[in-house]
Amino acid sequence: MRAVARHAGLSTGVVHYYFENKNQILVKALRQANDEACGRRDAIMATPGLSAADRLARLILLSIPESGVEREEFILWFEYFRVAIHGQIADADTAMADRFRQYFFDVIEQGVASGEFRPEDPPADIVEQLLGLLDGLGIAAVMGRRWMSCEHMHELVRDFAENSLRVALPAARRV
Repeated sequence: MRAVARHAGLSTGVVHYYFENKNQILVKALRQANDEACGRRDAIMATPGLSAADRLARLILLSIPESGVEREEFILWFEYFRVAIHGQIADADTAMADRFRQYFFDVIEQGVASGEFRPEDPPADIVEQLLGLLDGLGIAAVMGRRWMSCEHMHELVRDFAENSLRVALPAARRV
């Protein structure tokens, strides 16, 4: 708590006034980062005229922890999982994980309904596999594993989505 207070330029008392312990700070930081990320995803979902493939390509790109806020959010999740696994924190991520999953589920359902996507497997299964790839490959990319760059991660996730949904995703770029 002292280190947090020092980094924030506050007294320890002020930090303790708002947070009982460092785990509460972690959860607050994670929720704030998640809300900001959801704002970026909401903007994609609300952009008029985008096809389901465009939305999916943009959601995937936003989920690649290349640099900046996406990378920092991924690292916050690492810390949250480390603390949660050891029982030092109550489960605080269910709603956040559900919300993240829902973006992909909604866009895939939209694409299936419009005929743009033609999956052989149930959309819910594709979403779970897609999220598993994003999580697993994201860990390797953030850890700097020599075999998994963010660019390679992006290629693998896009290939999976294209093959699973039988669609060519358009190129997406960071805004």
